[in-house]
Amino acid sequence: MLYYICHDCITTLNIGCMIGKYPYLKPSHRIKVDGLTIEITTNSSVSRSICHTCHRICQDKLVFMISGKDVCFCSLDCVHSSS
Repeated sequence: MLYYICHDCITTLNIGCMIGKYPYLKPSHRIKVDGLTIEITTNSSVSRSICHTCHRICQDKLVFMISGKDVCFCSLDCVHSSS
């Protein structure tokens, strides 16, 4: 794990927690995965989504939705596993 330490303000931050699992993917973008158009959205609602593939609560900062459908995935691994 990588940590950022600021000696001036006496703060330690876990870089992975700060930028999330997918630092280069941004909300409202669309990507193609295995022929599916996937919308990237934030996972900031009060009730967390359930992943269509692994049936777990999506805990990361981003979730992946099939465009035009109410199908949610918690990771790109779950998107690949569903097709």
